[in-house]
Amino acid sequence: MDTNQDTSAAGGVDDDPAAWPDDRMVDYAGFSRLTGLRTGTLRHYGTKSKGRPAERRLIPEPDDHAREPDGSAIEARPRWKVSTVRAWMASRPGTGRAGVKRGPRRSTS
Repeated sequence: MDTNQDTSAAGGVDDDPAAWPDDRMVDYAGFSRLTGLRTGTLRHYGTKSKGRPAERRLIPEPDDHAREPDGSAIEARPRWKVSTVRAWMASRPGTGRAGVKRGPRRSTS
C-alpha cells in the first residue's frame, strides 16, 4: 500500500491509527482518527489558524496538499504526516481555556 495516500477510506490492514507509519499522509478524516477530534472541529481550527504565526496556530501547518492530475495543489485538501499530528497532540495543553484557573465547584443543592 502506498503510504502517501489519504486515510479517508475505512477498513483495510492499517485500520488502527496507532499502527500507521510516521511518514503516512493523512487528510482531515485521518487527522480525526488519530486525535479523536471531530473533522468539523479540525476544519474550524484550520480556518481560524490562517495567517497566524506558527506559535499561535490552532492546528499545525499542512505538510502537503492533495494534488490535481496535472500536479497542482488543491488548497482545500490539506494533508499532514502522521508524525506531525502526533507531535501536535503531544504539545497540546490540557482541556479548558489556557491560563484560566478553576475555582472549587459550587454545590447544586
